[in-house]
Amino acid sequence: MARKTDLAAKLDNEKLKPVIETINQYGLASHRLVKENAGYVNMAPLEDHQVTYAFKKLLELGVIAPVKSEPVYVQLSGRSEKVYAYTPMGAAVLNEMGYSDAQPLTLDGPLDVSHRCSMALVASQAPGRMEMEKVIPYAPGHNVRADVFATLDDGQIRLLEVEQELTSNNQRRAVDKLKNYAALFATHPPHMMSEVLIVFNLPIDKLSRTLKVWQRALRDAHVSDENIFRYTTLASFMDTGTFGPWDGYERLMPSGNTKEQEGAESHNDPNVHCVRPAEYFEHGREICDEWIMIEDNDAPDRLDAMYDLAFRFYELDFGDGGQTQKFGAAPVNSLGALKQFLHDPRHRSLCEAMKRAVEKYRRATGVTQQIVSANDLASTFLGAFGLSASVMGIRFTTPMTGTYDEARFVILLIKENNSDHEALEWLLGAFIFHARELGLVDEKPKR
Repeated sequence: MARKTDLAAKLDNEKLKPVIETINQYGLASHRLVKENAGYVNMAPLEDHQVTYAFKKLLELGVIAPVKSEPVYVQLSGRSEKVYAYTPMGAAVLNEMGYSDAQPLTLDGPLDVSHRCSMALVASQAPGRMEMEKVIPYAPGHNVRADVFATLDDGQIRLLEVEQELTSNNQRRAVDKLKNYAALFATHPPHMMSEVLIVFNLPIDKLSRTLKVWQRALRDAHVSDENIFRYTTLASFMDTGTFGPWDGYERLMPSGNTKEQEGAESHNDPNVHCVRPAEYFEHGREICDEWIMIEDNDAPDRLDAMYDLAFRFYELDFGDGGQTQKFGAAPVNSLGALKQFLHDPRHRSLCEAMKRAVEKYRRATGVTQQIVSANDLASTFLGAFGLSASVMGIRFTTPMTGTYDEARFVILLIKENNSDHEALEWLLGAFIFHARELGLVDEKPKR
């Protein structure tokens, strides 16, 4: 008890408060973050030696300790920041001193630490009120989690995302993020421009590869050109960053490269050399040995949610009491609800993709082409929900294949949800057999 009392007396020191206030606010601190945060909490500007002294003293007292972090590239030279957080003992003493926000850091690993520190550095530049990891709902059950949500003095809102290195294996995450922002902007939130600034925690010499992944993601997201995504590096933003007009930042443009063009670019790259067959085998084994398994933890929930969604549309007319089930009437309720879902402004990208898939099916000649196009259509719809039609064993069959006496979709591989298959099979079939009623066929005026 006496030791805690002595420690509290030593902590009651104005020279240590810049670091303490910073960790209380963000959960962690770095040298640059403390200097930037001094202005945010209305402290006098700090000199480097003052920040160094505060860190050194708190380390000696055992109140803070270094935490493992991936690099935080806050300097144009590429040098990374060291990150610190409270020790359990330090947090406990500060709690007794009245610092209720003092808590040990609880993040999952070095990558999360660098991401948190990078977000804090970006947020420290905001001239008005800022929130980190702000959840912005835009529809029931749907929201965007913005890394930095800044409300400027004039009431305008600025949204920023902090990103690390991204490989092609995780491109889908970028696609989903871009689509989610587009859905938010489609609701026209007040005081919010349809614009996001992406701040990459990468040195400039490592930006190119990640940027190409994001360009391909923007291409695959099919979002409106009215949605603007700009980008910069963390070091550049900290050097000249602004929350005002972002016209000075580069706009992220969708990749227009075909596979042949990408291959040509690789061929012209002096770093690419001819690979012998034996090297392919060697490289493949190396990659597989080092590969960290990606676990899609919400996959079972997503599959159940898809069956549930399909059944909700289906039961309007085919469930107990439905007019199709009882009287053989046309399924106007099921189709009407499905049409409203497709043409919801938040789902414009999905609707346009389905129109293209339907057009491809209608242009197909011959049974084989029709089957291939129909299977592609199912893949287009389910792919928007992160599901794979081919892995689920969804196939389009016709009487000519000799399996069924009618053209229809069937689910062959997943057996656990047989009672729900009928609803999903009907839903996929509706895109083909009721494309006109669903507004998926563009009517051309007669001449």
